[in-house]
Amino acid sequence: MEVSVESGFCSSTGNYSSKWNSPVLPQTPHLSLPSFLFSQLSPDALLKPAFIDAKSGKSISYGELRSLTNTVAHVLHSLGIKKGDVVLVVAPNFLHYPLLVLGVMSVGAIFSTANPLHTRLELQYQIQDTNPKLILTTQTLKSKLDEGMGSRPLLILLEELMDSLLHNPQHYPTFNVIINQDDIAALMYSSGTTGKSKSVVCLHRNFISMSCSLRHVWEAEDGAFNDIYLCVLPLFHMFGLSLFVCGTLAIQSTTVVLNKYSLEDMLVSVEKYKVTRLPVVPPMVVQLVRLQDGVKGYDLSSVKEVMCSGAPLGRVHMERFSKCYPQMRLSQCYGLTETCGPITLCNGFSGMVHESIGGLTPHIEAKIVDVRTGKPLPPLECGELYVRGPSVMKGKFFLSIK
Repeated sequence: MEVSVESGFCSSTGNYSSKWNSPVLPQTPHLSLPSFLFSQLSPDALLKPAFIDAKSGKSISYGELRSLTNTVAHVLHSLGIKKGDVVLVVAPNFLHYPLLVLGVMSVGAIFSTANPLHTRLELQYQIQDTNPKLILTTQTLKSKLDEGMGSRPLLILLEELMDSLLHNPQHYPTFNVIINQDDIAALMYSSGTTGKSKSVVCLHRNFISMSCSLRHVWEAEDGAFNDIYLCVLPLFHMFGLSLFVCGTLAIQSTTVVLNKYSLEDMLVSVEKYKVTRLPVVPPMVVQLVRLQDGVKGYDLSSVKEVMCSGAPLGRVHMERFSKCYPQMRLSQCYGLTETCGPITLCNGFSGMVHESIGGLTPHIEAKIVDVRTGKPLPPLECGELYVRGPSVMKGKFFLSIK
């Protein structure tokens, strides 16, 4: 069996494999993503900020995140939410967004989310598709959800919910419900490039695997525990959700949350919080280059890496970026909603600029297949990408959950 070390290609099977040694995945059948993440917490992390609001500076420590997640689970249970119910969050980024994700999953319910910029009709389609028992949204977005929703689910304003949780704290015993790794954790919506956006069924096992992979790769970097990430990506999208719930919590680093993207707010946050790693999408890289004269007034010396994904980043933009910001490593990664996050990363590869999307993450196998013959192809050939691994979705829902 001849395997190319650089590409991970095996000529006898036609498979590409990861260069990373795959970490052992937890085999306990009764395990949820929140219980997995909190079981890994070190004593040093309990008082450390897990999330910081970029504008106000308010923060949630890891210890508070664990406690509040349990509180959210109890509150949802008191509202009649039970295992298997769908809870839909329609909101932009805010400090407590990851808390809601973990709280919903802790009660055994299924987390789903929608783009807050969706029209009323787009939201109506998604609500009919997932049939949520509860919708959590903001006062500003409430009007989009007030009419035309058929059988009305319970709707609660996030401002009122979070005000009650934070200003009337109660001590609850640990919420106890049996959640299996093969239970559905989330329904995340794909881009819908070939038609209407479809709901991707993600299991707790998928997210746990993603957490293990990101932790394994990121911890190989020096100082991962002390890294400061800036979340400018939408948390309603799988790219943001996987990095800032599965990833940064797994390595117990700190994430600064920006409620709404603007270049100025991003630059101010980088300087103020000494951000070291900045996940972005291509238009943000282009904007950093195009408006470089305005950027010079900010101290960005803390940034070690700009990680770009969501679409291909053109070579010309990468070359211009490297000239403007030679001290920053510019890397790309690739993933799908259907893979619960990134399946390639550039970590471990030398160089400051990576035109490639990197190598496969732990546990992921891939094939490049000739679309006419179905035969696997070696490196440097064009074909269709096949992937498999424990983070790959269970399937897609085309009809409402009953």
